Amino acid sequence: MSGDIASSVQSRPLESAHFGVPIFGAQADSVQSVLEACAHVSGTPGALLVLRVPCASMDAAQAAEFRGGRICDVLLTLTRATAATETGQPKFGNVPCIAAAEPKDQDELVQLAGVAFSSFVGHWHTDRRIDRRLADRLYQRWASDLVRESSPTSPVLISRDEHNGEIIGFLALRRASEAHFDVPLTAVHPLAKARGIFTALLRHAVSFADVSGATRFDYETQIQNVGAVRAVSRLGFAPESARFTFHIWSDER
Repeated sequence: MSGDIASSVQSRPLESAHFGVPIFGAQADSVQSVLEACAHVSGTPGALLVLRVPCASMDAAQAAEFRGGRICDVLLTLTRATAATETGQPKFGNVPCIAAAEPKDQDELVQLAGVAFSSFVGHWHTDRRIDRRLADRLYQRWASDLVRESSPTSPVLISRDEHNGEIIGFLALRRASEAHFDVPLTAVHPLAKARGIFTALLRHAVSFADVSGATRFDYETQIQNVGAVRAVSRLGFAPESARFTFHIWSDER
């Protein structure tokens, strides 16, 4: 087995502990890299390999299917060059209902994530061996972790209802590198959809990246999330790549 492939297969302790099974993640763009990633976890009973394969690499995708892989979602990455024309203190614009989350908001964000992802279609929710209730709670756990780990340079933006002050949407912003931001997780309450909440949050996130000196901003979502794709496209994002997400169980091949 090549060292590069072996090192690219990473254990995923958070998901492993949450679902109670050994879970690994890997990227593969060739038939050989698919086979070697599968071989890397084949000796672990009941293990799940979450394998991401570029949609352009059809030979690799078919090799994943041959090894028992099931497509659990297709991720579309859209990117935007940020302005990077301003410098100074990052700010959130002039909309009073959008701000950075504080530790006291953690429970409310967890509750929102539970509601927003209860009918989610993709990845963990599409694998018949994974309890949907556990999949719901995983997104709640992520939301909790993101608030706890947020910082002035990687904030979680929240949108509050202008009437009752309740949090109706959030967007976690991550500084992946000095010049690059992305979005690990975002959610809007189902009853608040079609109110422009997501667009407002993303607009503020892009503005934050601009004044932070970034030159690139990525947004990734499931390809069937047409509403989000349209919204980010209107803000100048363009599709860059797409990846299959395969779930391959070591005891089903």
